[in-house]
Amino acid sequence: MSSAAPITKLGRFAQPVAGLDSLRCASAAPASGVSNTMKIFVSIPLLMCASISIAESWRQVSDGTYMLECPDFIEFSSGTYEILNDCYGEDPRHPVIETGSYSIEKGIIAFTERRPKQESFLSGDAKSQNLEFHRSEDSIKLVAGSNVFYFVTEGEVR
Repeated sequence: MSSAAPITKLGRFAQPVAGLDSLRCASAAPASGVSNTMKIFVSIPLLMCASISIAESWRQVSDGTYMLECPDFIEFSSGTYEILNDCYGEDPRHPVIETGSYSIEKGIIAFTERRPKQESFLSGDAKSQNLEFHRSEDSIKLVAGSNVFYFVTEGEVR
């Protein structure tokens, strides 16, 4: 599925959900005979790199039967999520409409500790909500009863 429309200001979000906490740091094994000072010098950047969290985000798309004028964006990062929407978020620079925690286990994504500010694809104000979770390389599908929500990757956030 490709997007011909220009990416909105939220287009900075991306990457598939699998491996949310994976690191993108090269690891170099020190050569034998390297001094302790050199080992410390090499280790410090690797430790700093290990603390970097890579956020992954997705843009909601239509299933083809209707057009989404104001799609939700969902960003996953280190066990938390934000749902953003250009049309309904209060802050135009960072239009968050919901925050909370999430976990994925056995094909189910659990949105917990939900703090909705506006209506999103996760309707209602229940403190937690479980949806079926289906993932491919560049898209995810979330299913809640008869409601099906499709999302595609937009890019990478650091």
